[in-house]
Amino acid sequence: DSHLVTHMSEKTSDARAHLIQPLDSQGGFVCDEEPTCPTHAGEVLKYFCTKCDKAVCGDCTTLGDHRHHEPVIKLTEALRNRQVTITEKVDKLRQNKLPQLEKC
Repeated sequence: DSHLVTHMSEKTSDARAHLIQPLDSQGGFVCDEEPTCPTHAGEVLKYFCTKCDKAVCGDCTTLGDHRHHEPVIKLTEALRNRQVTITEKVDKLRQNKLPQLEKC
């Protein structure tokens, strides 16, 4: 099974302070329910405020603190962008650092 460690405590490096999130076969989170907004009860987090680097709900974008922030994009788009960035950084590390490490 594949899992991702999330919610690491900032006060301790103890592994018991982490939550383990299962991943599906493509590396995506396996969630029983959609994440909801801590500010607007029951509203699903479907958007991403790029100014604040934060997932937000529709009410946040029209009524809340993020209504004048731009760009606000779909959360799925933000996740794809992050995945591309991470993949590019890993590839660059493999190209630049792995040969150096293999020489050691």
